[in-house]
Amino acid sequence: MWKSVLSRSATLASASVALFAITAEASGPFIPPRWLEFGGQAVANAPEFFWELELKRLAKEFPAPEKLKSVEPAEVDMPMLEDYIKQASAVDIADFEAAVSQGKITPGDKAEALAQHKAAREIINASNEATTAVLGAEFDSEFADYHRGAFAFRKGEASWADARTSWEKLLARPKEQRHFRTTWAAFMLGKLMVFKKEPGAAKQMALVRQLAAEGFADSLGLAADSYGWEAKAMLDQGDVGKAAELYLKQLSVGDESAIVSLKACVPDRVGVDGMLNFDNTSPGSYETAAVDEWRKTRLAQIENAAKHPLLRRITTAHILATETVDFTYMPEHTSARSVNWLEAIKKAGLEKVEDADRLGWVAYSAGRYDEAEGWLKKSDATTATALWLKSKLLRRAGKVTEASKVMAEAFVALKADNVFGKLHAYLGQDGMSYSPLASAGGDLAALRLTTGDFLQAFDAFLETNHWDDASYIAERVLTADELKKYVEEHPNKQVKTNEWDEPHDLRYLLGRRLVREDRYKEARDYLPEQMRATLDRYVEALNKGANTKLSKEQRARAWWDAAVLARFSGMELMGTEVEPDAFVFGGSFEAAEVADERAAGTFEKVTWQTDGNEKKEVLPLVIKASEEEKKRVSKHRPTPNKRFHYRYIAAGLAWKAAQLLPDQSEALADVLNSAGGWIKNDSAAADKFFQAIERRASKTNVGKAAGKAHWFVKAYGPWSEAPKEE
Repeated sequence: MWKSVLSRSATLASASVALFAITAEASGPFIPPRWLEFGGQAVANAPEFFWELELKRLAKEFPAPEKLKSVEPAEVDMPMLEDYIKQASAVDIADFEAAVSQGKITPGDKAEALAQHKAAREIINASNEATTAVLGAEFDSEFADYHRGAFAFRKGEASWADARTSWEKLLARPKEQRHFRTTWAAFMLGKLMVFKKEPGAAKQMALVRQLAAEGFADSLGLAADSYGWEAKAMLDQGDVGKAAELYLKQLSVGDESAIVSLKACVPDRVGVDGMLNFDNTSPGSYETAAVDEWRKTRLAQIENAAKHPLLRRITTAHILATETVDFTYMPEHTSARSVNWLEAIKKAGLEKVEDADRLGWVAYSAGRYDEAEGWLKKSDATTATALWLKSKLLRRAGKVTEASKVMAEAFVALKADNVFGKLHAYLGQDGMSYSPLASAGGDLAALRLTTGDFLQAFDAFLETNHWDDASYIAERVLTADELKKYVEEHPNKQVKTNEWDEPHDLRYLLGRRLVREDRYKEARDYLPEQMRATLDRYVEALNKGANTKLSKEQRARAWWDAAVLARFSGMELMGTEVEPDAFVFGGSFEAAEVADERAAGTFEKVTWQTDGNEKKEVLPLVIKASEEEKKRVSKHRPTPNKRFHYRYIAAGLAWKAAQLLPDQSEALADVLNSAGGWIKNDSAAADKFFQAIERRASKTNVGKAAGKAHWFVKAYGPWSEAPKEE
């Protein structure tokens, strides 16, 4: 767009707010909540709705034939638009050259006329209210008329009357003399009228589209851009419904600044400084009378919106986008705004309501489940969102199997939707949000899991990029053979939780699981190339350690070599993707204990009280685990089921080495001190090693140092370095 200065300025005002939310800093890396975390609470809550997507859905009902062009003319007096000014200048010059070549204008000296045109454009681009320069002579044409108007416009409001005169002169020319600049002049006159809130501003902007349709050149796409300006004019006239329709047309031509502008059409949105918002910001005076008057005005606006077919849909969309619950917090949620809106619509006494399924979601998110059922009955039951709501209500009624089947229908319908059926991520204040399709996939997978459809649940989690939840099923629910079969049948399966990281590697997850189950030969093919040699050394060391034909020292050294490999390459060789090792986070952060919750059938809910204290409750899972799932989770538990479990495996291997080493030897002390140090944060497990030092190696150098420190020491002995590469 040029992009309607006021339309664009409104966009920028709120964009700064949106950008602030998007770039809000956090104290640590964002870790997306798992769908099964908090007992599977996500399945009980309403999904997240997005203002952008809801408006794009509505905009499809208001198609416009015009084409948006990505250039901005010099008349947009905003420093951040310098690149667009350059593009518009290029269009201006190209149009002039076309007019000359087509014989639309016939200067005696074409080169001189072009030079004059370029010089005028440069002066215009550099002009502002403080400009003292003057435009030079130009060949008399529609271009010169336009330039004089543009120059006056750039000099500020005091010169706008001169701008109007120049553009009106241009439009007074015979049609054949103004082919290239008619739409430009008409558009700029409309802009002046919008600035001055003149009654004819909207009509003038509609005229721009008419002129373009009649065949006048529209090299800047001003016909498409006129929708946003006309909408602003209608807002100024108080016709909010018409403004909303025009903004949706603006969006339909591809101008996404309308997404922000449409917020001005929502009557009960919280006021934001600098934003068009029905004057809904708090009253300047906090006297009771002023506040009461402000509330009355706001209530009237809400009631009017409830009666208007389009404003009703837009307001519903905004409430959905701002009032639905973020499931990570698990509040008992009742939104006063949602309730007020439902009451306003009820008061309107409507026989038919568009988007009844959306109103059902408003009721659902506010905890009014009976009302949600009522709205669902009034909706088109075949839409993805209606089916989704039906599934939620069925689950609440305890009909989980039926809920799963309906959710499968909703998921198919959602995938077919070219607005909602995408997996792109959204950013919000708390990090990444789930797209509608990802949320639906999470719900479907969770329902399938609770009905015992483990492979289908796994597949749904993977398809919608819920990697951590899929990993839980891969590591704790499926058997290794089931997982291996799936991997072989889906060789190109890729899962990306965001657009900037590498895809997660399902084959590698399988490889590490096979290592944990001592299926080393099978595991090798699933590990990355760079880890295969490490696995080979590990297996060789294990075999040597178990070989009773070798000397005790040889076997001890082999057990130790295996221990060192397990300790320092264990995450890469056998670490669990999620709990307890959290390979997915490189071990830097703990994964949520979903497996333990599901094995126990309960989860701990923590809420903060008004006094600042936390309240803890142990509650049954929202998405229950079947007995078969619990059995599998327990059976496939890593040994030990502790964070960095491979360190305990390494310590166990070192213990085997220690059993073969002579008492009071430096090698024994080195092995015990090093291995104990690997797990020293678990004093109960590590104490076994310290007692062995006191009992069997107290006279060694390392043993004496440990005895003096009463715990493990940072010391190196003959064996405390990792084995060398051959």
